[in-house]
Amino acid sequence: MGARVGDRCLLEISHRLKWNLRPCDVAGRIGGEEFAVLLSSATLHEARVIGWWIGQPIPFRAVDNGPHLSVTLSMGAAEIAPGIALDTHLIRADEALYHAKSKGRARMVVWEPMDKTEENAA
Repeated sequence: MGARVGDRCLLEISHRLKWNLRPCDVAGRIGGEEFAVLLSSATLHEARVIGWWIGQPIPFRAVDNGPHLSVTLSMGAAEIAPGIALDTHLIRADEALYHAKSKGRARMVVWEPMDKTEENAA
């Protein structure tokens, strides 16, 4: 039953993404229970709003007539900056994700440089 619960959970997450992302956005599973989303031309405010909707608890049932379950998402975000490699943005988003997980569930943290020298070094 464990695999069935995980599969159903991933399916419900993909549905949540589909219904809350814009047609110009791209989402994909990058491993395990991690997904990456590229919000095309989104402002930081728009990203926070979309993140809020995506991050609401996702109810589901692993099997018909089974118990009601719920999953929440922790999210890390990084604002795309010109001249910085995509890998660097993914690393930054991953760092923000781990920070979100350490602060609790169902939240989004946006990566910010610790100081301006870190931002200029990237």
